[in-house]
Amino acid sequence: MRLEYLQYIKAIADANSISLASNRLFISQQALSKAIQMFESELDTQLLIRVHQGVKLTEEGEYVVQKAEQILQQISELEQHFSQKNTAKITGQITIMTTPFLLDHILPRAIGNFYKKYPQITLNIATGNEQKIITALQERTVDLGIFCRCYVNNVPHSEIEKPLVFVPFSKHYFQAIISTNSSLAKLDTISMQQLAKFPILLTATSNLEDYNLNKVFQTFGADNIQAVNGYGLFTQLISNNLGVSLTPTLSEYFFLEKVNGIATRPISNNIYGYNGYLYNEQHFDNPCIEYFLQELCNYNSKPDKK
Repeated sequence: MRLEYLQYIKAIADANSISLASNRLFISQQALSKAIQMFESELDTQLLIRVHQGVKLTEEGEYVVQKAEQILQQISELEQHFSQKNTAKITGQITIMTTPFLLDHILPRAIGNFYKKYPQITLNIATGNEQKIITALQERTVDLGIFCRCYVNNVPHSEIEKPLVFVPFSKHYFQAIISTNSSLAKLDTISMQQLAKFPILLTATSNLEDYNLNKVFQTFGADNIQAVNGYGLFTQLISNNLGVSLTPTLSEYFFLEKVNGIATRPISNNIYGYNGYLYNEQHFDNPCIEYFLQELCNYNSKPDKK
C-alpha cells in the first residue's frame, strides 16, 4: 500500500470533492481519480460515491479515512521529531495579503505554529479587500493572498482569471443572526430575501467594500447595509432589534448564540463560503510558500458541517 493513497483519500474527505482535493495536492484531477481507483482495487472495496455536489465516503471509506488520519498523524510526529533542527535553519521571507477578518479569526493558529517551526522565515503580512489582493498578485507585489470567496447557488460572486489561481482550504455555511424579539425569530429557517428587508449590519470592517457579504446581500435586494466597528456594538444593535446579519457556522463564532437577546437561524438559500489562498502561476517560485501552506491547510482543512 502506497502512503500517497492515504494522503489522497484524506484530502478528498476534507474537501468533499476530487477537483478541490487535486488543487490542494497540486496534481491533476485525472491522476487523483486514477490513484483512488487503484487504491479501491487494492482493498477490493468502494471508498467513494459520486453525489450531486461532489463525492461522499462509503462506510468502508469512512473507516479508511479514520485509519489514514491516525497513520498520517504518527508519520507527521515522527518527521517533526527529526526535522526541528533542520527547519530552524531555513531562511527566507513571504509576503502575504489577507483580509482583516481572516487575520483576526482564522489565521492566528497557523501563523503561530509556522513561526515555531520556521523562526528564520519572515512573514510580511498586509491587509486589504479581495480586489486589492487580486491587484497585488497581478502586480507581483505579494506572494500569496488569503480571503473568503462567497458562492450563491454554487456560483462565485466574482470571477478570478488566469494566471491567478484560487485554492480553497475550508468550506463554511452561513446562518442568520437576529434579535429574539424579531418577527423572524418565529421561523425555523430564514431566506436571504426575508433578511434583505431589514437593516443589514456587517462587522469587522469600517469599509463595506472590504466585506464580501456586502455584495451577497446586494444580490438579494438589500439597500440598507451598514458597517459596524466591533462585536460589542454589533451584538448590542442586533439584540435591540436594530438590524440583522449573517455569520459563518464555524466554532469561532458560536459565542454569538450565547449572547442575551440574540438568536441564530439556518439560511434556506444555497449560500456558502470558501476560505482559500490565491497565487499567481507566473510568480510562484518562492520555496518558503510551501512551508506556510502546509501549516495553513493543516489547521483549516476540516469541512464545516451545515
